[in-house]
Amino acid sequence: MAAEDNKSEFGDSPSELHRRWKLELDASRKALEDWHTQGDRADKRYKDEREGTDSAIRRRNLYAANIQTQQAMLYGQTPQVSASRRFADAADDVARVGGVLMERMMNSDIERDSDTYAKALQNSLEDWLIPGFGNARVRYELEQEDVPETPAILDEQTGEERAPKVPATKRKSYEDVDVDYIHWKDQLWNAGARTHAEWRWWGHKALMSREQLIERFGDEVGKLIPLDEKKKRTEGEKADPWGQAGIWEIWDKDTKKVYWLSENYPSILDQKEDPLGLEGFFPCPEPMISGNTTAAYIPKPDFELCRDMYNQVDELTTRIDLLVDAVRVAGVYDEANEGLKELLKGPRRNQLIPVKNWLSFSEKGGVRGAIDWLPLEQVVGAISSLREERAEVTDAIYQITGWSDIMRGQATSAGVTATEQSIKAGFGSVRIRRRQDEFARFATDIQRLKAEVISKHFDPETIIERSNAQYMPQEDQQLIQPAIELIKSKLSCYRIEVKPEAINLSDFAALKQERTEVLGAIANFFSAVAPLAAQSPSTVPDLLKMAQWVVAGMRGAAAMEGTFDHMIAAAQQAASAPPQQPGPDPKIQGQLQLQAMKGQADLAKVQAETQSKAQLVQLEVQADAQRESNQREQNVMEHAQKQQISAAFKPPPTFNGGHLP
Repeated sequence: MAAEDNKSEFGDSPSELHRRWKLELDASRKALEDWHTQGDRADKRYKDEREGTDSAIRRRNLYAANIQTQQAMLYGQTPQVSASRRFADAADDVARVGGVLMERMMNSDIERDSDTYAKALQNSLEDWLIPGFGNARVRYELEQEDVPETPAILDEQTGEERAPKVPATKRKSYEDVDVDYIHWKDQLWNAGARTHAEWRWWGHKALMSREQLIERFGDEVGKLIPLDEKKKRTEGEKADPWGQAGIWEIWDKDTKKVYWLSENYPSILDQKEDPLGLEGFFPCPEPMISGNTTAAYIPKPDFELCRDMYNQVDELTTRIDLLVDAVRVAGVYDEANEGLKELLKGPRRNQLIPVKNWLSFSEKGGVRGAIDWLPLEQVVGAISSLREERAEVTDAIYQITGWSDIMRGQATSAGVTATEQSIKAGFGSVRIRRRQDEFARFATDIQRLKAEVISKHFDPETIIERSNAQYMPQEDQQLIQPAIELIKSKLSCYRIEVKPEAINLSDFAALKQERTEVLGAIANFFSAVAPLAAQSPSTVPDLLKMAQWVVAGMRGAAAMEGTFDHMIAAAQQAASAPPQQPGPDPKIQGQLQLQAMKGQADLAKVQAETQSKAQLVQLEVQADAQRESNQREQNVMEHAQKQQISAAFKPPPTFNGGHLP
């Protein structure tokens, strides 16, 4: 069996590994050769670089205009990262604090002047739109410092060891995760892969100077690596005056190893076990790729789909310009009439030109008979026809690329309704929205890789410092350490995301209209289900989930979804509370209250009347008693007066018939 048929035939020695990987690189480069040619052609067309006879062609660079418009729509603002819990449990405060830490740390990194994430996205987007392949990678930066040995501590009296010796070691002095842009021609992967999932290995090339080679691979090897990269540059590229070496860094998924090699050095330069320990192994996300199918994972620039029509537009433009140059006043005249050429010499006002032999001149038809003008009707007609043809080809290009006249901001013809314009813009925006989602997916995957590196390699102190956790609310301070432990042990419970509306150029008018329509729909929904919610409070959480489902389909609805989460949690808590006795109907309750008030008024009236009658009876009793008392006193006085009167008229007493002396 030939060595090319089975990679196990290669040995594990540095030279055998180099031979094996050189074979892999050559096979991959051959499979991608056509794409590299097409990518160079698209790049030159975008920059309007011309060679040979192309310099005489008049170009209308619609391709560059379309690319620039897409760049503005896809990348309109600095991206913002969202780190949310996959399970939004209201009581899970530890996970909530962990999400806040990740979000603060990752967004603060993007805002740093030295951060390379935003620039890597911009360059990768340009590569995706022009040659059809954009990619970047994450790189863990680590700096360590030496910690000197600490001698053992001995007891002064006994000499016994009180503390053991601490040997010299190294500790982290700095750590970070950088995002590196990788040029589209400096990447290769295994030939024969049909999808990204079939990547066995992925490699990219870095240019290194002699000093960098010595620093990375040592003095002995670094001085022997040939600086061959300058020789490979094409004439169209401006080569660096200083020599550089192209060093391939190859990530082999089968062996979980990383290899470094120079194609013109006969041995592997270095190899390491999986240095990052990522779940998907590769330090790069799934690239943004155009024009590929499941037949082969090979990009195809969008320019190739319309290349013939772009060239046709250039050819028509060249013909039109040549005909326009030919449109001028020209003709022939009778040489004998020299005065005729004075008609077209400079500005003349109210001036007569003498003509010899006027009678003969007039008999021949005057000026019309003496001058034969160059015919312009055919030329002007040809220009009009060519312009119409160019407009049709241009329209075909926009139909193929998906750029309708509404999206390009051109005024429509008279009679076109607003509904027709809306339909046209809607269909035209389908492909650009898909591109927006794909670009947001790529930006998200890079941040997920970065978060994974942070969770696996960062020290807790670094996470606290980079997230500025010491200034979080006081109630969250005690949850910081458990949150960091959760990040480092279960990063999968977080959803790291860059939403499309957080990175692309938003259509604020459309966004306003969309939000207004959604709010109106929610208001109508709540009005319709209010009687059901009042009759059956247990259905409120489900009704809120239905409203949340409507909101979730709207771009930029993350904040609203969080509000609905709180509302649903509160409704569920209220539904799980012990049931209360249903209160009376408000109408009946009001009638009962009126009856009670009326009864209280009647009772008060009866009590007042009873009290009044009691008081009258009491007064009458008191009056009768007073009259009886007065009558008794009067009787006593009359009886006393009668006794006094009777005593005054009574004869004196006698004894033995005689009078008292």
